[in-house]
Amino acid sequence: MIRVSGTTEGPEANAARDLCRIVLASWPWVEHDPQAAIEIVAGVQCHGQSTRDLDIVLLATFPSRARYVPFLSFQRRGDHQWMKPAEVQVASLCIIFEVKDNDPVDVRFEGTRLEVCYRHDGVEHWHGASEQSFKQVFALRNYLAAHYLDPPYITNLIWLRQVPNAQLPRRPHNLLGNNLTWELVLNTVAQLDPPHEHDGEWTLEAWRGGGQPNFQSVVRLLTLRLQPTRLDNVRMARLVRSALDADWLRDLGVRQLIFRGRGGTGKTMILLQLAWRLYEEQGARVLVLTYNKALMADLRRLLTLVGVGDVADARSIQVQTVHSFLGSVLRGLGLLGLEEDLLAHYDALKSEALALIRGGGLTTEDVEQLLRERTEAFGWDFLLIDEGQDWPEDERDLLRCLYPAGQFVIADGMDQFVRSESACDWKAGLAKNQVRVIALARCLRMKAALADFANALAEEVGLGGWHVEANRDASGGRVIVVEGDYFASRELHDRLMRANEADGNQPVDTLVCVPPALVIREEGRAIRSVAAEKFAAWGHAVWDGVSTEVRDSYATSTQQIRVVQYDSCRGLEGWIVIALGIDEFFRYKEQSWHPSSGHDTPYSDDPATRLRFAARWLMIPLSRAVDTLVLQVRNDQSRLKEALQRVADRHPDFVEWYKTAGP
Repeated sequence: MIRVSGTTEGPEANAARDLCRIVLASWPWVEHDPQAAIEIVAGVQCHGQSTRDLDIVLLATFPSRARYVPFLSFQRRGDHQWMKPAEVQVASLCIIFEVKDNDPVDVRFEGTRLEVCYRHDGVEHWHGASEQSFKQVFALRNYLAAHYLDPPYITNLIWLRQVPNAQLPRRPHNLLGNNLTWELVLNTVAQLDPPHEHDGEWTLEAWRGGGQPNFQSVVRLLTLRLQPTRLDNVRMARLVRSALDADWLRDLGVRQLIFRGRGGTGKTMILLQLAWRLYEEQGARVLVLTYNKALMADLRRLLTLVGVGDVADARSIQVQTVHSFLGSVLRGLGLLGLEEDLLAHYDALKSEALALIRGGGLTTEDVEQLLRERTEAFGWDFLLIDEGQDWPEDERDLLRCLYPAGQFVIADGMDQFVRSESACDWKAGLAKNQVRVIALARCLRMKAALADFANALAEEVGLGGWHVEANRDASGGRVIVVEGDYFASRELHDRLMRANEADGNQPVDTLVCVPPALVIREEGRAIRSVAAEKFAAWGHAVWDGVSTEVRDSYATSTQQIRVVQYDSCRGLEGWIVIALGIDEFFRYKEQSWHPSSGHDTPYSDDPATRLRFAARWLMIPLSRAVDTLVLQVRNDQSRLKEALQRVADRHPDFVEWYKTAGP
């Protein structure tokens, strides 16, 4: 049996069908042999991996009759002697094919290393295709492992469909030309991953030990396609169809744009809308930077749904964490080795890089050479900065040493600080005509009642200046305050899930936030959340963004409820948001406040300061919901619970107080 699956259109699909014909031209018997299984999957997506898109993955298992006569020698395992036996049995294969349709003039080799050319604005950029192919092996291996599947040995090949084999470098290497045969594929795989010998017989196998216990499970995972929910479709339409102010578009690349607004006013979505417009209409390479891994994963999921690939090409939208990108910069400048721990020396390395650039130790020419030679990593036309008010000034300054101000677009959340205690001024050092600030006041995420509730609670907890303009066109919204243990009874939760389904949504449209008190930390085990275990016990599928093994990925099933820590919820949203232990989180933030030493802060170190710090944090999860906000508190009294009670008493029309058993 041989089957082609996955995407059905585009160059990957065409190449997959050609590969099927190439296999059958040499081994026609596999089409009808029940013991043979060849799966050719086009357009594989390794969801959650930094390298996500694989052009073709071939998985195969064969009966003992599957053999070929080698015409390329391979090195024997152990002593590395070159061998060319009379025949080799093929037991199993796992091959990633990176498909390149570049003209031969746009291909060059440094030894056996391949670079391909793409052109942007009339300028040639050379991309390291060999490095990209190498990364795909780790992406697939990690993707399988993340789904508890033992990965086979994976061979990565690059198929240059317009380049004759005669123009390729001398073998061994992983390059294939346009006059491809199945025998050449097998010979090339054997050179890269030599067969093993047992009792005089040579065998080529990806699943070592002769068995393929998870073959079909791997196939099912690789053919998985993300299914958008109704809320996803709304977000996708908002991304690709929304009209943007013509003045903003005219200022892009000329002036630094700063979009300033509080939670729910659409700052992050505007960044994505601009990224999409630049990607579609200008063929631009756009980098979105955030420090929040959960948000990074969510944005990557949305971009996957709208069909933006991860390939470093003439146009691209990439989402990275600030630490990851600046780590690449520090390594590119030679300040950090490949094996060195970035976070252990992060602050010192940023200072060292700035000192070298400002002092002339690293010249403008050095920086320009880095950007020119590492186009795939640093050749960005625009940089979109999420939550810019929360950036340390040295990170802002380091980026400015690399890119001009006109290439930046900033989302400024005003007084919502997580990483720092005072706002980063992105206007500093720029002339007035180099910056444009756009104020965003209207709430675009929350329904009107939720915006009214957030405004009322902000005033009750001492944030009188915090205010969003309710969108009266988005009427409705409700708040449920749960007093007691949320998991004491399923009655409320099942009611919420039924309402969610009746509204046309899926479980993945539910976002659950948890405080540190509901995080499980055990030696020898991954960090995880109590909530995820409770929901799993109730029969729900869960994406536990608290888990160290999960947080870099995103939900791949519409049936998964999403769970994150409060510290990671900024920028996320849900049709229903369940804020567990919100009073514990509020107390935790009050207790964690400390004035910065040697820095001016907007507030002094007194009880009112602590309250205001915690209140600013509180407004982040309170502005995540679209339709329903659930706030769970303990039975005992607390400052926040009393504030919630006062707001509930004033708004009984949309605030429900629900009591359960337990603390």
